[in-house]
Amino acid sequence: MWKSSKYVCLDQSGLWLLILVQIQTFLVPIEGETCTVFSNGQVFFSAEDRPLYAFQATESIKAPEVKAVSDEIEVAGLATYHSNSSDYLFVAHGEVMDVYDSKITQKGTVDFNGIPDLSIEGGLSLLQSSTAAYPSGLVAFAFEGEDDNGIVAASLANVLALLGIPANTAYSPKSKPCTRCESTISEECSNNGFFASGGCSCFAGFSGKECNKKICLGDCSGHGKCDGPNVCKCKDGWTGPDCSFVAVKAKYETEANGGDGDDPAVWIHATKADQSKIITTTKSSDGEGFGVFDLQGKLLQHFTAEEPNNVDIIYNVTVGSRKTDLAFAACRGDNTLWQVRILAILRQY
Repeated sequence: MWKSSKYVCLDQSGLWLLILVQIQTFLVPIEGETCTVFSNGQVFFSAEDRPLYAFQATESIKAPEVKAVSDEIEVAGLATYHSNSSDYLFVAHGEVMDVYDSKITQKGTVDFNGIPDLSIEGGLSLLQSSTAAYPSGLVAFAFEGEDDNGIVAASLANVLALLGIPANTAYSPKSKPCTRCESTISEECSNNGFFASGGCSCFAGFSGKECNKKICLGDCSGHGKCDGPNVCKCKDGWTGPDCSFVAVKAKYETEANGGDGDDPAVWIHATKADQSKIITTTKSSDGEGFGVFDLQGKLLQHFTAEEPNNVDIIYNVTVGSRKTDLAFAACRGDNTLWQVRILAILRQY
């Protein structure tokens, strides 16, 4: 959908009003973690253990077609280098950075050394201008290592020379305007759509011959009123973008057990459902480990473990000569898998 917004910014010199901004949102196949854009408006995005996707950015009320470029390219960070003749896609992952041309044909790989057990975690950025310390520009990314975590900043000189890419420190986006990205938003369409072929094509949330009527999905399902373009004000007891969800309020809340208790699992009592228990994990130093709660949120037990994550339950597991239920989770702090037997004492609360 398209949304219109006005922003007011404040600095030491006072207030100023930024121009009306049009923002398009649409569904994509994954939860993207990193992206970059070519000069022609082609947008690439991906996430860890996900394919590389791309779409062409255009001025349209229709969502662009999102295509999978490759499911073999590993991605932790993406960036674009704009040479005088072409764009290059820089893809960081693991302890290397792969470079592809505009046809996504690999030109080479750059290895980073000097940091034991280096793992690039994302945030890949390129500085494409000359500085005293980095006359050919620099590449930067976040990393984890055996002994340190932090940011790597390295010169682009050797990277570009290795790949045969001429340095272009004079690059400016203004020198390569995206002619396909020119706005055709029209006042004849109340600035809420495009004017083409003798009529208006309205952005999502607007309708009418001049796109001057605000509408909502499903007319707010009959459980609210349209308070703006695709913005429903729901009646009591209803929620959701179109007021189609029954609003449910929590009856109980678990007691505090550290700073970031999350990723819960529910152990279900075999014969007494009201005696079931909630098991959560906490990764912060305060309360680190597993927390066990009753169904009213009271903290019953705590087991210390190093940064456990995503706890789950296995029922009726044979351990030695007896059957039992297990709670288990991977622990980031010491790279172990914890398995905790759910004892009879737990069932007595």
